[in-house]
Amino acid sequence: MATRRTTSLLLARERLATWVLAIVCLLPATRCAAGGTTGGESPGLTSRQHAIEDVDFLIRQLREKHPNPFGRVSEARFLQEAEQLKEGLPERGAIREFSLSIAALLALVEDDHTRHRDLSSYYEHINRGGRLFPVKLRCQERQMVVEAWSPQVIPARVGVGDAIVAVNGEATESIVTRYGRYLSLDTDQQRRWAWEWWFDKYQVLLGDARDEYRLRLRDGQGREYEETLPAAPPWLAQYEDSKRSGPAFQYELHHGGQTCLFRIRHFSRNAQQEYEDSVRGLLDAMRRRGTGCLILDLRGNGGGDSGLGMGLLRMVIDRPYAEDLKPASDGGCPVKLALLCDRSSYSAASWLAMVVKDCKAGIIAGEETGGRASFFGDIVHVSLPHTGLSCGIATRFFMRRAGYDDRRGVLPDLALDVTQPDGKLVDEIRAFLCRTEGQGMSSW
Repeated sequence: MATRRTTSLLLARERLATWVLAIVCLLPATRCAAGGTTGGESPGLTSRQHAIEDVDFLIRQLREKHPNPFGRVSEARFLQEAEQLKEGLPERGAIREFSLSIAALLALVEDDHTRHRDLSSYYEHINRGGRLFPVKLRCQERQMVVEAWSPQVIPARVGVGDAIVAVNGEATESIVTRYGRYLSLDTDQQRRWAWEWWFDKYQVLLGDARDEYRLRLRDGQGREYEETLPAAPPWLAQYEDSKRSGPAFQYELHHGGQTCLFRIRHFSRNAQQEYEDSVRGLLDAMRRRGTGCLILDLRGNGGGDSGLGMGLLRMVIDRPYAEDLKPASDGGCPVKLALLCDRSSYSAASWLAMVVKDCKAGIIAGEETGGRASFFGDIVHVSLPHTGLSCGIATRFFMRRAGYDDRRGVLPDLALDVTQPDGKLVDEIRAFLCRTEGQGMSSW
């Protein structure tokens, strides 16, 4: 990102990329990440020698491009895992199986931008009419709970907030651990949060998809029960979109115009003009109403270009906080600032939260960000020469302004349940600012 370049985990962008991959993999005579061939091999298969050469190529690329590939895992262990991978290869094997092995190998780096993900078989499953896990999970207090279920499923007893203890006889914790070896993430917390989005996908990738799912659950009173639910047609993307309906950039005035909530769904350069137009409208409205408090809603913001966010900060701060965080020379509207974040705030969004927190330019409310405050970024993509698998490798490390790396996201100054209605969240943030700022707040 280099604060301006993107290293985002923007979910919409990744969804688009995997759809493109799925389409490409269905075209004849095309080498793709899940079914490519070279040298006259059968489609979707690779020789043992070619797979070994791809592993060796990837290791060389890691050493050349990543600033510290063995900072979390020792080089000896990484190479041992690579050798075990190579020793277990068949003389001729499926590239999709090899893809999972590459994903697990890169996950050892524990860097959420150094990774390999091939979802083509997941989308092929959908295109064939395949059904998916019918429940939306949410990590809450280190357990997976029910957030929602497919509209085509009618549970007899399942309730929102009930913990899922087991799926088809396997403990949920065991599933998270088993699947987690394929996700390139830095902490256990990140992995648990990631399963809110990846659980159904890896059910397909690892062959665990079923026509029905036997769930063991625990309700709020600690009573365990079982319920069997049928698999459902794809529904999660529509469900997630429904939670974020409306424009990508939108502001709302509260408390007679004294408080403003500005939703920013992403920092994509592709929507720069729309973003800048929205910011101008926001500033004009705040000037007219004498707004004293601005809440930037970064929930679900997967990132993009951090320069867009930094530009907005310069328009609303009242004094210099750092060399690159000085008030705009004209057109600004200084306010008390709060950032509302959640576990889906990544990359440029978590970077912005880090700058605000470490420079003490405002407060952070909500949840710890999903993206780390200090992180590896500036991802480059390399293609393995024989199988065509695409792997991302981080090329730079970005230390947070406070000068330390605790392997955490940006922690909130005010912890909130981010699923509450917007009005209630605005009230709680405003009240917190009034308590902590004290002087000068009575006019809000």
